[in-house]
Amino acid sequence: MKRLSIPSLIAASLIIGAQTAGAATSVSISTASRSGDTLTVTGTSTFDDQPFVQMGTDPANDATTPAPAGQDLTAAAVRMKANGQLEFRWTVSLLPPAANGVPTFFYGWTFCSTEETCFELDAGRFYNSPADGGFSGFVWACADAACDIASQGATSIPVSVAVAGPATGPNTISASVSASALSATPGSTLTPVMLSPYGPAFTAVYDSYASGNVFPDVGDGVAFDQGFPVAGKNVSLAVGAAGQDPATVAYTSTATVSPTGAFSGGVNVADLTGDQTIYARACLGTNNCAYQTAPVTL
Repeated sequence: MKRLSIPSLIAASLIIGAQTAGAATSVSISTASRSGDTLTVTGTSTFDDQPFVQMGTDPANDATTPAPAGQDLTAAAVRMKANGQLEFRWTVSLLPPAANGVPTFFYGWTFCSTEETCFELDAGRFYNSPADGGFSGFVWACADAACDIASQGATSIPVSVAVAGPATGPNTISASVSASALSATPGSTLTPVMLSPYGPAFTAVYDSYASGNVFPDVGDGVAFDQGFPVAGKNVSLAVGAAGQDPATVAYTSTATVSPTGAFSGGVNVADLTGDQTIYARACLGTNNCAYQTAPVTL
């Protein structure tokens, strides 16, 4: 095995995409070793949360219940977070008043992560919500892809709910849940289920929590039929001529990434000699990538 010289590893990272909570997406090349026709490249990477992917929008002030009640949905979005959670977000024209109420008011989202695995995710002020009027969340497992309410069963999957108001941007309610708990693996797709007459993302009211009877016709929704591709942490590699735009390079190898962000991958360099450049790219979702290059002599 031949240990190759990398003259300079001065950071040349180009970070693209909104930088939010968590470590920014970055990639750094550490070593390169050649054995036969394979150049093994190692390094480290960190990942930022994927920017929200907007699934659909809905006109304001079209809810059957007035906007001050918080049921006037205007958009629905979802993203993969760097901690392995999926975050679902409902945007409303006005946030609901900070008080628990009867009947129970909630935000819902129905989807399938595989052909046989479907869920309804709810976030709202339920009978066991915090005394300060805060939100809690629940995940219900569906017996089939129709996800009929009568077929749903309660799960113990934890849900974290956050509310953002006008002072920090749009009025949003967000629910985060482990992607693995939903059987949502990188490369799979969350397929929307039209449970409500309004859409996969909707608002509704229970007449009572015990009965489970739902009246979606007092709410609003965002209708969409596109699926959400579940992103994973990915580092890809290439070796070629210097001076190329790293964002347009044809990456030919996918590296193995450890939980700590360390990566290792092999690139076929059988047809390359002399001075070349290693290109490394780290991504979590689209428009959320970082790049680094390093010179190498083969």
